[in-house]
Amino acid sequence: VQARQIYRALYDVLQGIGGHYAHYTPVTVGGSTYYILSADEEVQGQDLQDMEIPKYFRVVTFYSIKIQC
Repeated sequence: VQARQIYRALYDVLQGIGGHYAHYTPVTVGGSTYYILSADEEVQGQDLQDMEIPKYFRVVTFYSIKIQC
């Protein structure tokens, strides 16, 4: 359930970044500020159970993200 909630929160934040009415979203990493220009989900989140760690679940998804320094 937590993995799905985190995926959903990430999806909600990245949804709509870019596009026709784009607003650039600032992200600070290691003291440097970058701007997310667009984020497109390429593969919808897939729920998986980790075979090596019992009772550990994850959601795998792939995004294409454009960033400006």
